[in-house]
Amino acid sequence: MSDAQETIASLEARLQALVEHYAVERGEMAEQLSQLLEANDRLKRQVKQLEHSAGVPLGQSQESNSHALTFDFSLPDQPVS
Repeated sequence: MSDAQETIASLEARLQALVEHYAVERGEMAEQLSQLLEANDRLKRQVKQLEHSAGVPLGQSQESNSHALTFDFSLPDQPVS
């Protein structure tokens, strides 16, 4: 086998190893994503339950009420002497 053929075979083997590695990694990431989506759904249900038990109408979170209080940190137009 010539050097070029050995190099090609080596590169093909390396490429195949990388393909297999990333296939496993994609599977692990898909599993993690699935778990995160399930956790997200559980947390959303818990928030709705807490809102309901606190008497907040469904679909209206406590955060939307926080917009009623605002602060004005703007500086006056006239320079301070």
